[in-house]
Amino acid sequence: MTITTTQTVPVIQRARSAETTPDQLATLLHNPNPVVAISIAQRPDLDTQLAETLACDTRAAVRLRVAKNTAAPVHVLEKLQEDASAQVRSAATDTLVMKTMRRES
Repeated sequence: MTITTTQTVPVIQRARSAETTPDQLATLLHNPNPVVAISIAQRPDLDTQLAETLACDTRAAVRLRVAKNTAAPVHVLEKLQEDASAQVRSAATDTLVMKTMRRES
């Protein structure tokens, strides 16, 4: 995993900022530091296109954050239930259950 340096901190802050637009977030995804992608994957306002992109990331840690995010669309979580990583599969299942329980209450 890439170490976070003082040079990457502003990028991570932009990835977490509510003021950063979806287009800007898509550009930030090109940053090689996985913490940037993880920060985007954890956003409570994660949009469908970014969720779909992040769910295909080669790094399990990024996919895991998408799988744990209740803002991720159901179809993305269903796809992650078939992930190569058992941890990602389990998290996606747990998140789908939580989303279902919220709808039923």
